[in-house]
Amino acid sequence: MADGGRARILLREAPAVLSTAQVLALSEACGAKELREGLLAALDRRRRSHAVVHALAALLSAAFDRAALMIANDEDPATCRAAMDIVGDSLETWKAAAPARRRRRAVV
Repeated sequence: MADGGRARILLREAPAVLSTAQVLALSEACGAKELREGLLAALDRRRRSHAVVHALAALLSAAFDRAALMIANDEDPATCRAAMDIVGDSLETWKAAAPARRRRRAVV
């Protein structure tokens, strides 16, 4: 989505003229399944119910869309990437801390 026109068409104009089902189909064709699969692999088994993965994927997808719109509106791409890196790092940190969380719950 490096092209601002593409981001505008896909993220602003398409939802205005397409049905929700059509917009979701576009999202599905553009990586939604892969995002869910990555989250399934990354999340602790107890946290990866279908509903949780679906919700988290939708939230992350919206964050990526928002970052693309910010860049399309001439905001600093490096700043947007840095912010998205923090989101990714947070997921990695959360996964790395999962064994400690399990141990703490077992003790309580």
